Amino acid sequence: MGKKGKLPVKGVGEIWAESKSENLSLRLTPTGKRLARKRAEQEGLSLAEVVELYGRGSINVEQVDGEKTITPQDVIDSLKTFTKEHLAEFISIASKLLVGNYIEIQHSVEYSIADLVKKEVDSRYSKDVAAFASDVALPIERVNALLNGEYPSDLDLISIATFLTKDDGSTYTLEEVITIRKSFFGNGHTSGEELRP
Repeated sequence: MGKKGKLPVKGVGEIWAESKSENLSLRLTPTGKRLARKRAEQEGLSLAEVVELYGRGSINVEQVDGEKTITPQDVIDSLKTFTKEHLAEFISIASKLLVGNYIEIQHSVEYSIADLVKKEVDSRYSKDVAAFASDVALPIERVNALLNGEYPSDLDLISIATFLTKDDGSTYTLEEVITIRKSFFGNGHTSGEELRP
């Protein structure tokens, strides 16, 4: 990583006030060598500079064992990338952890109501929201609200349940979509009585 306007001098470090007098022999796979050179070139560095920067702690290697350690700040920074229903699920799980009532995350619920509606609109209705809205007898504005992760009312669930298909081709029951809503939004959202599975 040379300084602009200055030519490098062989054997003299360009960044630190030390000469480059030490040799280091590394054995890499051919793929590792090719990719290391490619990444170093992308950064405008030589392989020697990459090793030097790593040794001095200027470059962190987060995935030495193939797994990245996730910090609380990583989680906080990533929250803005999630949908409202996923955030609601996180809040629900976090509150259960805080009060000590956390059992086990239900892995049987893979999709939110928004995910299921989007899947139907995209696959069976060729992304035609109006056609789906017409078939389920809901206003298009309401279907768009569901697609955006808004809380599905009882009427919404009654209208859409038999139009939502599972991976095996069968349709969801009203009880199943109520359970999905409950897993993403908790026990209730409106002031009125809720349908119970």
